[in-house]
Amino acid sequence: MWLGVIAVVAVWLVLRPGKRAPSNNSRRPASKAQARWSDRRDESRSDTNPALPNGARDTPQRRPERPKVDFTYVSRKPLHPIEQELYWKLRLAIPSYSVLPQVALSQIVEPIPNVYEAWNPIAQKVVDFLVLRRDFTPLCVIELDGRHHQEQKQKDKDARRDAALQMAGIPVIRWTPRDVPSGEDIARMIKQLDRRDATTPPS
Repeated sequence: MWLGVIAVVAVWLVLRPGKRAPSNNSRRPASKAQARWSDRRDESRSDTNPALPNGARDTPQRRPERPKVDFTYVSRKPLHPIEQELYWKLRLAIPSYSVLPQVALSQIVEPIPNVYEAWNPIAQKVVDFLVLRRDFTPLCVIELDGRHHQEQKQKDKDARRDAALQMAGIPVIRWTPRDVPSGEDIARMIKQLDRRDATTPPS
């Protein structure tokens, strides 16, 4: 009888609350190499900067806020005085045609096929003056070249734009402010160009 009581007490002492029975699957103490590998892994996962004091976190720096600037919009003339002068000369010289200033090149030519590589050379390009027939088909483009058009970089840009217009069948007329023809010569030139296009068979 006493042996049975002693056995029950021994089992209770081993399995009493707060104590866990020893397990054969308990982990062995980590070796020094395993401990060093674990430390490196923890450091790589942490957001601490080794250059900072121990325990300090490397918080991302916020960009300084830009000071708020009060602004407004005002109107301005879209054409330079020299361009304004040429515009009115064209209007008086060729009243039976429409003259539009500062027209985006992408509004009057389009690539076939419609691919990005073809749009890139004509994107954000503007022609000085576009002469239209009554049915709004483009007749020609008139460019007023200032001094900056003598620079090689600008010449290359003009050549690429002229090539796109000529490919679309739109002639380009270039004048400098000094060699702008008279109104009579402009009217004769535009009418001859219109008749030539009317008699030229489409390619």
